[in-house]
Amino acid sequence: MIAAMKSFDFSMAQITTIAMIALTAHSLPVESALAQKIGFPPGKILIMRIALAIVIGLLTGWLGGVFL
Repeated sequence: MIAAMKSFDFSMAQITTIAMIALTAHSLPVESALAQKIGFPPGKILIMRIALAIVIGLLTGWLGGVFL
């Protein structure tokens, strides 16, 4: 992953933001199936996780702009 990111011209803050969004949303298919199996509505969980990924991405991007 690190070698692939070197080919792009991203700053450290941008790479950290992309990583945080990916880490927040990477297991959505598994979590949706598990949520459905235990009785939670998978659509609501998908929407919540995607919204949280966006919020975390915005927050990380803002903090990265301030501190990195």
